[in-house]
Amino acid sequence: MRISQDRQPRAYDGRWDRRAATAYAAIQGLPYFAVLALPFLFSGGMMLFDTLDGAFMNFAYGWAFARPVRKVYWPAEPSLNPVIVPSTARS
Repeated sequence: MRISQDRQPRAYDGRWDRRAATAYAAIQGLPYFAVLALPFLFSGGMMLFDTLDGAFMNFAYGWAFARPVRKVYWPAEPSLNPVIVPSTARS
């Protein structure tokens, strides 16, 4: 069987890890409601992280757009940090 050369490998998204952890918990004799709680706990953690990230980015963009000159510094600082810090560090 010939595999097409234009197929790209799929990116790792971690879905199978979560499914495997849930299946393993079910095999070990965990009650069904506890097994069903695992995906909800994961989703709740992701929602919390996304909410905190959105709040931080709202603050950061508000800070950057308060003065027009900050719109230049905001994207330049994270881009220049990996260049400046190693060049000034001495071993």
